[in-house]
Amino acid sequence: MEAKSKTRRVRRPNWCHRNASEMQLASSDNHQITILGKDAALTISKAPASTGSDWVVTWKITWSTAGEYFSGRICMSSRNLRTAFGLSDDCEEANLPFAKKYGADTAFPGGFIRLGTFLNIPNPRVCDTDGSISIKLTADITRAVVILLGE
Repeated sequence: MEAKSKTRRVRRPNWCHRNASEMQLASSDNHQITILGKDAALTISKAPASTGSDWVVTWKITWSTAGEYFSGRICMSSRNLRTAFGLSDDCEEANLPFAKKYGADTAFPGGFIRLGTFLNIPNPRVCDTDGSISIKLTADITRAVVILLGE
């Protein structure tokens, strides 16, 4: 599957952290992706069979000079990973009110929310220390997800 071409330009939504554009693909192969920013890191890897999911997404955000941080971990299906990273705009009917409430193209509450190339995992950010990670998707990142998915 080819990454969708995003022809429309959208402004960074309020729920997406201003440092989202600092997030860059650091490494990728057909087993794992690592995306890094100045104070944040996100990794996507194949989920253990015991989870019943396809992928594990982990992140860490350091939010103070004292080294205080938030970290998180969620499991995602391949369908939700595809949608989160802009390869599809699929949004389940039950999730449309949540996406609409935040002005997003698509969302999966507790998993992700995305408007154009602006992605938050797992939820819309409400303050700098809420533990949600923001990423501005790049062609490199979406290509890496295509490879990870084996498409």
